[in-house]
Amino acid sequence: MKKILLTIFALTAIGLTAQLPNGSTAPDFTATDIYGNSHSLYADYLNEGKHVLLNVSATWCGPCWNYHNTHALADFYDAYGPNGSNEAMVLYVEGDSSTPVTAIFGTGNTWGDWTKGTPYPIIDNATIANQYQIAYFPTLYRICSNGIVTELNQLTAINLKNNINNNCGTLTGATNHAKLNIASNIVYSCSDSTTSSVSTSLKNFGTNNITSAVLVVKENGNVIATQNFTGNLAQYSSSTISFPSITFNVGNDYQAEIQSINGGTVYNAELGMSEINVIGSEVVASTNLEVRVYTDNYPSEISWKIKNTAGTVVAQGGPYQAGTVDQWGGGGPDANTTKIHNITIPAIYECYSIELLDSYNDGWIYNSAAAPNSGLEVFENGNSVIFVDGNFNFSTNVKPAAFKYDESASISDIQTASFSVYPNPSTGIFNISTSEIVRVNVVDISGKTVYKADALDNNAIINISSLQAGIYLMNVSGESINKTEKLIIK
Repeated sequence: MKKILLTIFALTAIGLTAQLPNGSTAPDFTATDIYGNSHSLYADYLNEGKHVLLNVSATWCGPCWNYHNTHALADFYDAYGPNGSNEAMVLYVEGDSSTPVTAIFGTGNTWGDWTKGTPYPIIDNATIANQYQIAYFPTLYRICSNGIVTELNQLTAINLKNNINNNCGTLTGATNHAKLNIASNIVYSCSDSTTSSVSTSLKNFGTNNITSAVLVVKENGNVIATQNFTGNLAQYSSSTISFPSITFNVGNDYQAEIQSINGGTVYNAELGMSEINVIGSEVVASTNLEVRVYTDNYPSEISWKIKNTAGTVVAQGGPYQAGTVDQWGGGGPDANTTKIHNITIPAIYECYSIELLDSYNDGWIYNSAAAPNSGLEVFENGNSVIFVDGNFNFSTNVKPAAFKYDESASISDIQTASFSVYPNPSTGIFNISTSEIVRVNVVDISGKTVYKADALDNNAIINISSLQAGIYLMNVSGESINKTEKLIIK
């Protein structure tokens, strides 16, 4: 990563106080994490015989972000924290008092969204950093269950385990324990059904090697596809298992899961499951569309394409003008703004895919506080058709979405069925206006389902005020309504 000039500062002193000496007794604290859960160091963890890894970082700190992206702490947590054998705990503390909590979610002076891929609690509390006399970011402490503190280097997950085993007491761990991830858990369909491949990753968090596993995809709870893994996965090793061709039907529920490991029961079945969201494409009846591109602070890295089913590019834009704020082209007139493109698509029935690209492969994530929602939005006659969020880390350099052209929609769907949601943005409470009973499924930008409801009629209320501020996508399906709405929680 390149983009925040305070990287060097992150490794220098941040105060005149000396670092808490190794062998000290851990200062106690009780603090609330960013989701409202309370954590008391001694009462909740040490007194229960658990060892704690305390990582004190800052959102603007480059080395902190680099260590975060190794996923060492996340892997250790999934193996030995509450997701695993529950013998240890990982706590992340945002220790800079001047950093707002919004930076943790990827807005402002930050390297990105620290919550993505983070299973352990995140606490925004500079008081804890002061208690532990933090002299630089990041600082990682090992706190054994007896309360003795030792500073650690930025160790791998295996070395974190070994360090605790050698100094605090042996961690038992769990057997037949693995996690299932899906490369892309959103499937866009331009009709009532679509056929797509599904690529999954099986990662071993158990103490025994995985030599065999059975993975399945379920539709409405019924198995529709099965793949078998054979090999030899040591702890923290992973393997890709693909389902080559699955038919997905819009409106049905899908999930991939680990059915068995080494012929036995999966230790944590929930960790071995991952939802697949099938989203029907929005229909447009006009060939004249408006594309609005919401840039981040590095517009010279941003580009996009709209392709038809044959893969032919029918519209594209970017990269945009580089700035001179830093050596990477930050800032400038095209940064943190809206670029408008008027495009024309052929007047034939067709499905179009949208791709967001970033030449640095790190997403459109470096937003200013004034323009926090980078991405691309397509409008038809002033109405939003689809929004593709760019505010995430691009793992494959592409973020796909889709819409389709169907001239007949102007006669049937548009005239006979209507759906809208208001107010939008809101604090998380949305009213719906609909001409027919609908089903809704709300997902966050990673594709995880955060809310779903069936049989909603006109004037129904959707309450997702417990979710964090940001952008969510709501798939709406009914007898003749099938669309995706962008929801903004402020």
